[in-house]
Order: sequence, then C-alpha cells, then structure tokens
Amino acid sequence: MTVIGAGLVTVDIIQKVNTGWTPVPGAPAYSSGGTVCNILCHLGHAGWNTQIIGTVGGDRLGELLLADLTSYGVDCSGLVKDQQVQTRRILHKIVVEGRDLGKHKFELMCSKCRKPFPPVNPPTLDQVAPAIRGGLGKCTVLVVDRANELTASLVDAVCAAGGLTVFEPGYLSGRSPQYVDRILQKIDVLKYSHELYWKGQHFSRVLQHEPPARARVVIETRGANGVQIVCGNRRKRLVAQPLAGIRDSSGAGDAFMAGFLLGLGRDRLQSLPLVSDLEMEAAVIRGQARGGLSCMYLGSKGLLYRHSHEDIER
Repeated sequence: MTVIGAGLVTVDIIQKVNTGWTPVPGAPAYSSGGTVCNILCHLGHAGWNTQIIGTVGGDRLGELLLADLTSYGVDCSGLVKDQQVQTRRILHKIVVEGRDLGKHKFELMCSKCRKPFPPVNPPTLDQVAPAIRGGLGKCTVLVVDRANELTASLVDAVCAAGGLTVFEPGYLSGRSPQYVDRILQKIDVLKYSHELYWKGQHFSRVLQHEPPARARVVIETRGANGVQIVCGNRRKRLVAQPLAGIRDSSGAGDAFMAGFLLGLGRDRLQSLPLVSDLEMEAAVIRGQARGGLSCMYLGSKGLLYRHSHEDIER
C-alpha cells in the first residue's frame, strides 16, 4: 500500500514571538509544511510507503523542503521542480512567553519587508502521472487537503481504480466550488475542523444539506469539546482529555489524521467497509493521542524531530 498526498506543499518559517506578536531574539526555524506533507511525514516516520505530489521551486527553500521530506522516507519523485517559481512558504508565528503562551497564527507575508509570499500553482495530472510509483490501484490511499483541478482529477482516478480517498480540508476556496463538490462526492474518509467555513457558514451545516454520499466515515474535530464520528446513520462523540504543557497546537489535526490512519492499519484501510464501530473508535482515540502529543512541541512536526516512532507509540 502506498499513501499519496496532494495539496498544499510549503515550507513553514517558524518564528518565536512575544504576546505582541513581535519576534523574540533568535533565528527562525524552517520545516516542510502543509497538511499532506505533515501527514506523510508521520506515516513515513512509522515506516509506511508514502509519496508527495505538488510543485517546488528551484531555490534553497525547495532544497530544504525536499531534504526534510526525504529524511522521513517520503518519496518526492512526484514533486515537479519549477525553476521559474519560488517554493511556497508560510510564516508560522508562535507565542513562547507571557499570558498568550502557546497561541499561534499563520501569515502569508514576510515579517521584515511585509511583502506577500508568491503563490504557487499545482502541477497538472499529466505532469505527475509518470512519477506516481506503481500507478494508481486498489493499494493506493490518496490524501488531499486542497480542492483544485489536480486533486479532483486524482480523486477521480483513485476512486475509479478502487483505491481509498481521504479529504482533510484545512481551507476551502470560494474560487473553486466545483472541485470541492466533485471531491466530496467520491471520498471515503472526510475529516475537518469545526472551525472550517464553506459557502458563508460552518462546513458542518453545509454537510447537513449536502452529505458526502460515498463517505464511509466523517470526522469532525472540536478542539476541547472532543471529536464527532459519523459512520452511515451512526453518530458517536468522544471527549477530549485535558492536556498540560501545551506549547503549539499547529499540526495537531495533521497528527490526528496520521494517528487515525496508523490506528486502522494498512490491512483495515484496504477493507474499510468491514471496519467495526469499535475499531473505528479506537483509531480515532489513537488519533486524539497523537494530536495531543504534537501540541507539546513547537512547529507542526516538532514531535517527530524529537522522538522516534517507537517512543511516540509508547
């Protein structure tokens, strides 16, 4: 089985700040980022076969991104290198002192010159198809976090090949509603935050009127209020366990998804309709645990930089 990720491929510029969001002394840190990148790093860290699809620039940040992903065993052959663009980047500010300790926010501009970071267009399916390891088939698990022509086409292809499709939208653009609707009709697993908005309202309200017809499981994370799982006409809510020592909650949702997939395991992912409610619940609890652990470290993958997979599992 190979887990393929397509969507936001970026470099996180991690900047420590004070309560006024002003940088504290010290150079920023750099890490590969974006939901699919983070999930794949967690899975690659656990020894799973993973591959990333997207666009990277020919600059130094592009080299850093490739090196970081490769260090976790992520296959980067599906990344199209475009010498004409700068690698996508996001400024990640984390409050490390004072009353707002642990708060964070993302910005799409340079902290010094305040110029916006340039956008990067995803590649086309024709550009990446030759690089997809082993092609697409029943042993493919596709994870997407953005809705665009590439990800919608990949969902179509994996669905037609009998593989598994996972959609975790961290952001839904109003410029491409047709791709969002197209993906929602063909996914097997949907996971989103209760804070996600779409069509001017909470995403959960949209789903009440336009449910994803094919989805085997729909997961809504609710922060301190826990998690809601919907499997067909069955609904289950799990509470959240209080955590001490939270330093940064960015990447917690990505760690949750990775923990959920690890909890199901490769065999059960390939036979998702046969997964029992108890197995599904256990996988979600495992996701909650990994997501909680990730909040104790700075950056979306701080947990991975500090611990082996075996240590995390213990």
